[in-house]
Amino acid sequence: MDRFAEKKGYLPLLTSHLESGDFQVLSEESFDLGKTKKRHGRILPITAEEGSHLLKAFGDD
Repeated sequence: MDRFAEKKGYLPLLTSHLESGDFQVLSEESFDLGKTKKRHGRILPITAEEGSHLLKAFGDD
């Protein structure tokens, strides 16, 4: 989510099902996007196989 009006850059949201519209808002302390404000981004669709590879490499926590 873009927080342009708050001059804070992006806020990551979590969901296990995009169509549900149910997103978890993360606390500021639970993520680090670096020192610079991130201004561009998008949802990137991935296959189940790609998701499995990402979970294997980075975990799910």
